[in-house]
Amino acid sequence: VYMARLEYYDSETVLDVLKLTVRTSKMKNAPIKSLSNETYAIKDDLERDPFNLKLVNNLAAAYLKECQHDRALHVLMRGWKRASEISDEKVRFRFLMKVGELSMGMFMYRQALAVFRDIKEPTDGNDLTSYLMMGTQVWSANGDVTQSLKLFQRSLEGVDSQRALRIFAIVAADLRKAGVFEAAKSTMENIMGTTVAGKEDP
Repeated sequence: VYMARLEYYDSETVLDVLKLTVRTSKMKNAPIKSLSNETYAIKDDLERDPFNLKLVNNLAAAYLKECQHDRALHVLMRGWKRASEISDEKVRFRFLMKVGELSMGMFMYRQALAVFRDIKEPTDGNDLTSYLMMGTQVWSANGDVTQSLKLFQRSLEGVDSQRALRIFAIVAADLRKAGVFEAAKSTMENIMGTTVAGKEDP
């Protein structure tokens, strides 16, 4: 799940978190001569059973394993509007979060928002934090000041100041695009009890 392992960034400096997470270009596929036999096998299975959501998921996972992001998104979109058929709530959540993440990575912001609207908000834990962080970025990318700031503030609830600072670093560029960077920075300063570096205009 998107940003599910935030603890990975706890040992990184804020600058390094920015370098690792802020996207300045679309996701790029890894150059490969050919897909693996395993991926081709799943692709063939899906062609024989085109409405099988498990095969849709498995083929997307196989594409991602080979860093073929656009192909993964394309096949996942086939299952997006049928996600309600996935009975396991956690599996459905992860499925739609991956569609949203890849849509954002391809700069398909309106599509990402449409997908995000279909995701049921988790009740707590890492899934909720992931959901709120993605929501902050998705709403920011679509220019919604109120929703982006609201979800950002909620993503900081119950976390310590160092984790909060890293969450801020991950979504700061998105908040800046939405014009709510200064408001978000004020929230951070209240949490940190000190001035957070950065201006509205870089």
